[in-house]
Amino acid sequence: MKTFSAIWIATLALANLASGQELAILPSSIHLTGPESSQRVLVALKIGEEEYSQALTDVSFRSSDPKIVTVENGVVIPKANGTSMITAQSTDGKTASTKVTVREFAKETTWSFRNHV
Repeated sequence: MKTFSAIWIATLALANLASGQELAILPSSIHLTGPESSQRVLVALKIGEEEYSQALTDVSFRSSDPKIVTVENGVVIPKANGTSMITAQSTDGKTASTKVTVREFAKETTWSFRNHV
């Protein structure tokens, strides 16, 4: 099995991005239930219909409605019930977006020792 250095992989990712590859946010749609839910997202280069390459780390995120959802360090955090779009932007200006749906935000969280400690 071949191993590649992180520098080579990063260089390949940037070369692919420069050659017209599209960005993609993974997962492609997000559903958050309750105030304690969250979802880490990855930004990758889309090669084919269902093929992805190296995840990119040097991206910025924005939400179409920060009152519904925000993204902090690659983690989607709910703020209220509703739907919002999050957009990732690479350093060269390419973007990818995905829909985020938040429901049952006002529902009280039931804590359990088994699941939360």
